[in-house]
Formats: sequence, structure tokens, C-alpha cells
Amino acid sequence: MTYTCQKVSRAIGHYRRYDKQMMAGLFQQAGLECITQKYINAPGALGWWVNGRLRKQDTPPSGQLRLFNRIVPTIKRVERAVPMPFGISLLAVGQKD
Repeated sequence: MTYTCQKVSRAIGHYRRYDKQMMAGLFQQAGLECITQKYINAPGALGWWVNGRLRKQDTPPSGQLRLFNRIVPTIKRVERAVPMPFGISLLAVGQKD
């Protein structure tokens, strides 16, 4: 069986991943103006890739999750100051045209 990062996403309840272009298109289809978009949780994306692609695991190891939970406040501060070119999540804000 081939393991992919998608398998990790599905194992933790995520069924779709969007990039900025895809999300902007969905906003437009819904008649919304996309005000801002930004990726968040870049370290989570790296862990997702390492676990899914390199380690071929379906779910993140509990030790990694505990460590990640400890560093979340630092990640938040860094990501507020520095825009990330990638992340495990995409935050998008829109308004009616």
C-alpha cells in the first residue's frame, strides 16, 4: 500500500486541502471578494510531510504531538510577524461583493 500525506490528513479527519489559488476561486464562485489569505502552522506542515512521506505513518506519533503543543505559542508569535510561504492550514477572509 502506498502511503501519502493525504492518508495522514484523512486519518485525522481532514478530507480537503486548499492552496491560495483554489480558495480564491471558491470565494469568487460564491460571490465573495477575498480580502486576505495566509498560510498558518508551517511546522505542522513539515511534520505532516515527514510522517506521511518519509516515515510512512498514518497518524502523527503522540510524542511529536505533545512537543508541538508546547511550542504552539512560539509558532503563533513567529507567524504573526513573518508571513509563511506554506502551512498546514490556510486562513482566508472574504466579504460579499
